Amino acid sequence: MLARTTPPADLAGSALRQAMANVAASVAVVTVEVDGIAYGTTISSLISLSLEPPLILFALKRANPMLLHLERRCFAVTVLGAHQQDIAAALAAHGRPPVPPHLLERIGGHAVSAVRDGAAWMVARCERACAAGDHVVIIGHVVGASSSAAAPLVYHRRGYGAVGSRHRDADESG
Repeated sequence: MLARTTPPADLAGSALRQAMANVAASVAVVTVEVDGIAYGTTISSLISLSLEPPLILFALKRANPMLLHLERRCFAVTVLGAHQQDIAAALAAHGRPPVPPHLLERIGGHAVSAVRDGAAWMVARCERACAAGDHVVIIGHVVGASSSAAAPLVYHRRGYGAVGSRHRDADESG
């Protein structure tokens, strides 16, 4: 069992933030529909948790109003394409309005919309929500998924970028 320790004050803030800036992360948007209106938020904490059963995991700040809706509805997670930096930035801002309908597409057979032209999308239902520090960790049971050939958008050192095609080519040749 791991012992709990109290980190120094600077670790909880700037030192940890600086260290984590060196971790490249995928950029995704979580969308949920409430009374026919889609709301979305940008995340960089998406991971595949399990294939059996199919589970994903991500975290949202405790103050995020979407948390009220995620536990009761299907939601979509769109892995953004490298060309979608503007969408990532707009949906990361605080006090944002609903997602403009022209950015969305309805996912067939599911009562939710995903961001159009992304690298991948998943539809999930909340399996569990767990408080963790200043965030809530959401575990979603995936009920539908698809992907495209688009290069994914990544977040690294506080900026957006893309995974180069040479990485994909190396994986396919090996």
